[in-house]
Amino acid sequence: MKEQPGLKNFEYSIFPVSRKLASAVDEYGHTGHSPLMHVKIDFKEGLFFLRGDWEYLIQSNKQAEEDWKFLHRQSVQISMSVYPSCIIDLKKFTSEGLILSMDGYLKDGIQSIPCMGMLLFDNLFNGQEQVVNYWHLMFYLYENGSGYSEIKFRLPLCLTTGIPKNN
Repeated sequence: MKEQPGLKNFEYSIFPVSRKLASAVDEYGHTGHSPLMHVKIDFKEGLFFLRGDWEYLIQSNKQAEEDWKFLHRQSVQISMSVYPSCIIDLKKFTSEGLILSMDGYLKDGIQSIPCMGMLLFDNLFNGQEQVVNYWHLMFYLYENGSGYSEIKFRLPLCLTTGIPKNN
C-alpha cells in the first residue's frame, strides 16, 4: 500500500534559558528542564496537545490583558480535537493557506475548562513570490471560562521533499 504524502505530525518545543526557570518544578512534576511550551499535533488522528508555563504562554501574546496571567497555576495542559482530522498536503494550497478548527479542554492541575481555537497554515511570501515549502503554523486558543483569554503562537514549518527523516 502506497503511503499518502503530506504532513501527519508536528512537534515543537521552546526551552527556558534562565537558570531560575530551569530549576523550577511544577504541580505536574515537570522540572525546568521541561520546555516552556511543548506542542504536539497529530493531523491524521485530529489531536492537538500543548503543555506549557501559563505565564510564558500569556506573555507571548502582545495583546494579553494583565490579569490573564493570574488565571491559572504555573503549568497548563491543553488537549483538543482538530477538525477535520486528515493528513495535510500543503502542496495543494498556495497563497490561500488553510484553517482548521479545534475544541477541547485546558487543565491546570485544579480545574478543567473548555477552550476552542484554530490552526492556520500561512505560506511565506518573499515580496511578490511564494517561497516554496516554507510555511508558518499559527495557533490561536481561546479559554472560554475567563472572558476568552487568548494564547497565540506562530511557528516555522519547513517541508522536506523526498524521504522523511526522523529527528
